[in-house]
Amino acid sequence: VFLGLSSWIMLYLVREIKRRKIIKFNQPDRSLFHKILRIAITISLNASNLIAILLGALIARSITLGGSTIQIVGEVPSGILPPSFVSLGFSQCVELVPASMAIAFVSFAGNWAIAKKYASANNYSVDATQELIAYGFSNIIGVLFNSVVVSGGLARTAVNVESGAKSQVSGCITAVLILMSLLLLTSFFYYIPMAVLSAIIQVSIVSMIDFEEMVSAYKIKKSDSLVMVVTFLATFFVGVTDGLFVGIILSLSMIFHSTAFPHVAHLGKLPPSEGSHFKDVNRFSSAQQIPWVA
Repeated sequence: VFLGLSSWIMLYLVREIKRRKIIKFNQPDRSLFHKILRIAITISLNASNLIAILLGALIARSITLGGSTIQIVGEVPSGILPPSFVSLGFSQCVELVPASMAIAFVSFAGNWAIAKKYASANNYSVDATQELIAYGFSNIIGVLFNSVVVSGGLARTAVNVESGAKSQVSGCITAVLILMSLLLLTSFFYYIPMAVLSAIIQVSIVSMIDFEEMVSAYKIKKSDSLVMVVTFLATFFVGVTDGLFVGIILSLSMIFHSTAFPHVAHLGKLPPSEGSHFKDVNRFSSAQQIPWVA
């Protein structure tokens, strides 16, 4: 508990320092020492997740060798499986269709929600069709290596952004590093504590919680704010998949309700002194309804 809490506090402070720009890096260096110090601080802030993992692994190793227990990653299988293809019968394919469609829908919906969130935050556009094509090809290639369903991960995306990633090059670098790690570095993952990994994910996801958007939605349309709050609570207390389904069901319910019970305004004519326009009688007390005119 102490290790996870201390890691969380350290990472959150680093995040706030970077977000609030408490340390200024645009000032001219007065000496070689200041220049080296500025570079060291910049590297430390941007590599805070890696530093937390290394320090946590050293502490976990000391605790484990001392005879105490702590939750660690443990053994990680090395290498990658060779490409292979498993043939299925027609009946098996039919049985897999409902589950496959559900998994594809939930995965893409989550992927699209994450993409839209960061596209809006960083002022760039995303194409749903292009995302779907990339998502499909990734899964087709992944099948050959017996991978799980490929999708954009909420926690992994948040960690990537908090680490300073700005473009898709970070994805390529991550893929190369993962491949190298699976082939050469799995033994180094043994003592990484789960508490530190949890702290990294939690601090990264904090940036995605936007309470100001909920307040803004409440001022504009209360039903939209209700959907956001209920979806957030369901995701926080139950899980991402369940929260996603709750949000979809609530959104569809709101649409069906507004379609079935549309707003009807009874119009009345204003007096000549107010322009003789037709206005809602519930909002303009001086408007008078005309018989047989709605």
